[in-house]
Amino acid sequence: MTRRRGAGLQAFTLLLSMLITGTAMTLLNMQASNRRLHESLTGSLQSQLLCETGLEWVRHNFQNNPNWRSSISSGDPITVKPVAGQTILVTLFDSDDDFADDDTQPATLKVTGKQGGATASMKGLMTPHHHEALDYAVYMSGTIDMRNTVMVTGLLHAGVSVDALPNPANITTDRITTADCVKINKSLHLNTVFEPPTGEPAPSPDAAFFARDGTELFGTDVAGELILEYGVFTSTTNSQGAANPSGIYYLNAGTQNVRIRNVLVEGTLVIATSPGATVWIEQGGLFTTGSLRYPVLMIAGGGALVNIDLSTQLVENDVKTPMDYNADGDTLDTLVSGLDGIFWTDATILAIQSSDVTFNGCMIGKTLNATVFPIFTYSPEVAAGLIHEFTDDKLHIEVGSLRMLRN
Repeated sequence: MTRRRGAGLQAFTLLLSMLITGTAMTLLNMQASNRRLHESLTGSLQSQLLCETGLEWVRHNFQNNPNWRSSISSGDPITVKPVAGQTILVTLFDSDDDFADDDTQPATLKVTGKQGGATASMKGLMTPHHHEALDYAVYMSGTIDMRNTVMVTGLLHAGVSVDALPNPANITTDRITTADCVKINKSLHLNTVFEPPTGEPAPSPDAAFFARDGTELFGTDVAGELILEYGVFTSTTNSQGAANPSGIYYLNAGTQNVRIRNVLVEGTLVIATSPGATVWIEQGGLFTTGSLRYPVLMIAGGGALVNIDLSTQLVENDVKTPMDYNADGDTLDTLVSGLDGIFWTDATILAIQSSDVTFNGCMIGKTLNATVFPIFTYSPEVAAGLIHEFTDDKLHIEVGSLRMLRN
């Protein structure tokens, strides 16, 4: 009897020992599993935080740097502040692997964060925006001097100052901005005065880019001045020869002064001048945007003065040279002179001497002097879409375009 009890006690002790050992092993395995799960979750969260850190780096370096295109290559990963055991990689991809050729192209963004064995990636689309100058009816990098009644439907910006004396009540506009609001003449009657949104420098496009696929025009030398007059220049008509299918034309004036008279342009006219030269856009003239939405008129070369005096209408039955400007088969019509689209110049002074003439779109230059009664009307169409060299040269992350991928 005693022997049976001893055997039963031994069996119970062995069973209890095995149960305790099994429980201990289970607990140890659970602890190891929990530790691995904790490490995995920690690594995953850390990798996500690294992605967000990389994303903030992208925002700082590409949304605020207009020169980023010359500093990176498409598809080459950029290592951002590596830390022991951690990795942040930023990669941007261009559709044609060349960021420098077209500032209107978006970029595909990939940000990768690694922590231990965990990896997280953010992918999204980054796009340039149009230059803020295209939000304005008039955008000058220098001063704006108004000496008579000026009507502006839209925004007016001067990088230095706005002066409307001696008729301070004769300027009407939605808003005026300058680099320093103190420099707006205090007696101006305005609805509101606003600081510019970012104070970006005025666009400085390469006019040769827009003229590269253009058709050259030739003026007539009259007493040392180059005169281009009585012409129709569109995608279907060129008064001097074969039409340019994109409606792009250019005139290389060299060092001569230029006078453009009684012309109709539907597309783009680029006038290349030189420092010290003067360009007159005078008598009749109608300039409208073409299919490519390029600036309708560009006057480049750092000339001294551009003088716009569209004081007459385009009369087809002109005594000197009858013209069928609107191509309707007769010379009986009269067209209202004006400019519709983006007008850009780097001339020192842009002088407006056309009374009651409407400039519809966006006028960009350095210094504007208006001594008569022009009308500036902003057209939102000038900012619809992107135009090469009229972007802000930055990349903006599209809201809602990012997604997290966990490995």
